[in-house]
Amino acid sequence: IEALRTATVNPASLIGEAATNGSVAAHKRADLVLLGGDPTVEIGNVRRIEGVVAGGTWYGPVALSELLAGRR
Repeated sequence: IEALRTATVNPASLIGEAATNGSVAAHKRADLVLLGGDPTVEIGNVRRIEGVVAGGTWYGPVALSELLAGRR
């Protein structure tokens, strides 16, 4: 859990954006990563990315592959 806080809540607090970023809650930005496993059980699950919501757009596995390959 501390590793997840270090990558999410802590940076948002550090730059003064904890009110709008860093965690999932009402009235916060909805950019997030959907994982295929619980990272609090196994930290390696952070590599099991199933999809991403960024700027209000959903990117599933195919779209992510295209983005990473520079085709999108």
